[in-house]
Amino acid sequence: MGFWLACQLRGARGDDRAIIRQLPLFLSDTTRRWLKELPANEIHDWANLVRVFEGNFKGTYICPDNSWDFSKCK
Repeated sequence: MGFWLACQLRGARGDDRAIIRQLPLFLSDTTRRWLKELPANEIHDWANLVRVFEGNFKGTYICPDNSWDFSKCK
């Protein structure tokens, strides 16, 4: 959500395509490669990107067990 808000503030004004085009600048190498290897026309809008991203990466995320673990998040 922070990336979305940053794009809104920088002038994209809700244009999903403009925001998605800038997204690779903010991704790690692994995630950028995943995005680049998606089939053409896989991503249509921001909500679609979120669904596809979560579907791919949600299983790899380790959820913090307690509030102490949250303090270690970056």
